[in-house]
Amino acid sequence: MLVGKNVRLRILDSTDTEYMRRLRNSPDVIRGFQWRNFISDVRQAAFYESVSVSSEQMYFIAESLHEAQPFGVYFIRNLDHRNQRGENGVFLDPQRTTTGVESIEAAFLLLEYEFTYLNLHKVCAEVLSENTRAIRFNEAIGMQCEGVLRQHVYYDGAFRDLSQFCLFRDDFLNRPTPVIRSLLATRKT
Repeated sequence: MLVGKNVRLRILDSTDTEYMRRLRNSPDVIRGFQWRNFISDVRQAAFYESVSVSSEQMYFIAESLHEAQPFGVYFIRNLDHRNQRGENGVFLDPQRTTTGVESIEAAFLLLEYEFTYLNLHKVCAEVLSENTRAIRFNEAIGMQCEGVLRQHVYYDGAFRDLSQFCLFRDDFLNRPTPVIRSLLATRKT
């Protein structure tokens, strides 16, 4: 479990599968994803089984410490220990009102874990270029756009661009954004 000042990230367990499926099937959440198929309970159970034994992906439930209520799912996938990189993702519960501080702090906890415990050199994220909220979120945690894959995904009758973001360990630890700097200052050593 990763614990911060206001939030905690705990590893996804079997009791969380329906919560995650509900979030993932929510119209507000699904519109931010490249893959937009409906997830059945059978498909979700198979997904959980594969994730629970995988060394290449980890899923966390984000919870507020003050309310002990989940507010989203944060994950690392495509972990490549040889090349010291992985891909982050997040989807927030549209039925929960969270402060920007909580969602950013949860992302910070995940990045800190990736860079200090998993010893990753680079963390990546892929975002639909039209998803301005996700782009602002990634920029707030220090990620920079490495490039755009033009007309890379197809849905709703049109091809869409996909922006690729990254953050390097040295940038996270030595040149943090003002938001991350304030979180680093509150961490216990």
